[in-house]
Amino acid sequence: MTEHLIMGLYGYFGMAMLIAGIVLWVAQIVANWKIFTKAGEPGWKSIIPFYSSYISYGIAWKKSMFWITVIFSLASTVLRVFLEDANNSGTTAIILALAALVCAVILLVVLIKYSHKMAKAFGKGVGYTLGLLFLHPIFILILGFSNAEYKGADL
Repeated sequence: MTEHLIMGLYGYFGMAMLIAGIVLWVAQIVANWKIFTKAGEPGWKSIIPFYSSYISYGIAWKKSMFWITVIFSLASTVLRVFLEDANNSGTTAIILALAALVCAVILLVVLIKYSHKMAKAFGKGVGYTLGLLFLHPIFILILGFSNAEYKGADL
């Protein structure tokens, strides 16, 4: 009897987590839609996965920086795949690891800069940048549902 009760509680907990996840996902979609609308972009662009990121870079900074992110993400992935190859000698492995590290650092710098540009585009400061970096979903919700006005891309 106790086992059935525990299994039932696990089921309810799992269902509650699923519902909470769906609610948060829908809220994120609505918040991104509102952010795009505030920036003068049609809201529907926020629901197309790859394209929404491209437009988002244009809202905050420059669309060309999106392509820098894509290129270095792909390069980092390819380098890590080659690094995992068992045929790499010591020197080759070190070179691949260093190249992958450089790509990761470049991506981190671009992400930090993008977050700062997004915060500035809506009249926010460094504290908001940190919020976007460490608590992104929450700060996107705040940005979308607050009365923050779009000031323009910070080029």
